[in-house]
Amino acid sequence: MGCGTSKPLEPVQPVAAAQPASGDKAGQKAAAQAPSSTPAPQQASAPAPGGNLPAGPPYPPPVGPAMKDLSEQMAGDDLLVNIYFPEDIASRTGAPLIVYQHGRGSTHHVYQTIFKRWVAMGYVVIFPYKTNSAVPGEDPPWPSTALDASPDGIEMQVALKKMISASSDKSSPFFGGKVDTKNVALGGHSMGGKSSICAGAQIEPRALLLHSPSCSSEGSEVYDLSKEQIEDRFAGLAKDRTPIMLVTSDEDVRQAAVLSVYEAPKLGACPKLYLQYSKQACELVQSTIIEHFKPPRTVFKPEFMRDVGGREFQAHCYLGSGGVNDPSLKWGDVFMRLYLEKKGDKASPEYKMLYGDGPDSIRKDPALSVVHISEGL
Repeated sequence: MGCGTSKPLEPVQPVAAAQPASGDKAGQKAAAQAPSSTPAPQQASAPAPGGNLPAGPPYPPPVGPAMKDLSEQMAGDDLLVNIYFPEDIASRTGAPLIVYQHGRGSTHHVYQTIFKRWVAMGYVVIFPYKTNSAVPGEDPPWPSTALDASPDGIEMQVALKKMISASSDKSSPFFGGKVDTKNVALGGHSMGGKSSICAGAQIEPRALLLHSPSCSSEGSEVYDLSKEQIEDRFAGLAKDRTPIMLVTSDEDVRQAAVLSVYEAPKLGACPKLYLQYSKQACELVQSTIIEHFKPPRTVFKPEFMRDVGGREFQAHCYLGSGGVNDPSLKWGDVFMRLYLEKKGDKASPEYKMLYGDGPDSIRKDPALSVVHISEGL
């Protein structure tokens, strides 16, 4: 099964591991039940000004076409989908598809960096959200903070059906096989990570990329998801041996819960990667992985950030604010390429980078304080 490595970036003083927030009951329960053999992540103290990470794998952004987008209302509902696609989609055939869902209360602005990278790789991204929760300064308004209480990830399933429908619509830019709707990966942050697990058990995706999902092996009290329900979803993923990448950090309030998903016995058949980024690595590039992917700095225009909506936004996530140097993005790119383009080929460079032990492998990345890898059963 899995193996784990825990490596400090430089000599550091050990500190207490991050604990789940007081209101995060699922995270607290997972932390209390975590196996004693699990290595505790080592955390680095804040780097000195001008400090640099040791030499390691670079994080260059993919080079490819620019991103275009469109937004469509679903008939008879307040559900919308944003679709992000390469500007040269008319000349493409069979583009891989990623369905990505946001964290609770977040908006599409949050994920633009990661979407631009995937579009540059030639992928199409579809992003479902609702419009029943308006916030000053946003057009369209922010999505609902209660978008998906469904144990089946209904919004993600509806988004996929939307793309299937567009593929047969002569007025759509995706008509005529532009998108391969059977070559699909799911991804999500927090609530969207939970939804990806639930939807993944229904639609057989190629892979799941989960940024600090809001559930544990015990379920999710936030979204009324029982242990029996989450184990049933795990069993569905295991039946298809769905590859899963879990991303968290030393100071993420959901770190223990994310680890419990990696360790869930029901997922034993799935190839899995657990990535825990160090505090030092996050601070050096101002990455949002730190503290559940919350922004460490203001990233929107000052007039917006002064009002109530802007201040509330600062309490939410902004994936990839470290730009090209953000270490949270590189391995997600490699993961998507392996399973959407290389179909999991064990001879491919991507497979060796993720599951091997060479100099360019994920195990050698100095930005990661803890790595767990299982190739599945």
